Amino acid sequence: TALADDDPKKKLYRRIVRANLDGTNPTVLVDGLAKPLAMAFDQAHVYVSAQGSPGGVDPSTSEYEPDGLVGRVPLDGGAMETLFPFNSEVIAVDDTAVYAGSNLLGIIVRIAK
Repeated sequence: TALADDDPKKKLYRRIVRANLDGTNPTVLVDGLAKPLAMAFDQAHVYVSAQGSPGGVDPSTSEYEPDGLVGRVPLDGGAMETLFPFNSEVIAVDDTAVYAGSNLLGIIVRIAK
């Protein structure tokens, strides 16, 4: 059964929350994501990929609409910074870059931190 848009349970799926290992002190880092797809972390940020709006495909053309994002937010909280204007099924990070890949678009991108 699909959840109503105003159902509190559905809103939980749109958030990225940081908490202590025992589950205490939850802090919402990102809220309002349409559909989170992938996450990765480094010492300072959480990186997330998400669809920007429901659908993502124009039914009249069957072409992909690049309405998502790859972004990051500080682990202590703050504003989301968009790094790449497409969603990605996978994200990886190293000391110098963020890597995002999309099967749908057939690309892998390297984004400098």
